[in-house]
Amino acid sequence: MGVARQPSGTLNYFIGAAMSLHLLGASWREYAHSQAPGVGLGLLTAAMAYALRLGLIAAGAGPFLLLLITGAVTLSLVGGLCWIQPAVAGRYGSMALRHLTSEIGSRILKREPA
Repeated sequence: MGVARQPSGTLNYFIGAAMSLHLLGASWREYAHSQAPGVGLGLLTAAMAYALRLGLIAAGAGPFLLLLITGAVTLSLVGGLCWIQPAVAGRYGSMALRHLTSEIGSRILKREPA
């Protein structure tokens, strides 16, 4: 059953994208252009995580340590890259990052001192 879910999920994704493009009056070229930063960042992240994973396995790290270190380093690198150069996230990613940071900031400010 799990094998059948992936193609239907992919098809559902593209049907949703087509409907959104139709509503916005945008082309598939514009869609690909808007997705390019995320694809590039994802490939860069995957390459770095894979190289780190291979190094940790060669060093004899256990599964939990492997997951912990790879996750922390990957999150730190991607977060740092987006913080230093927000344009790497693309136009919509930059808007999402601004929204996320303002939401986190407002929640932190709402906390009362202990």
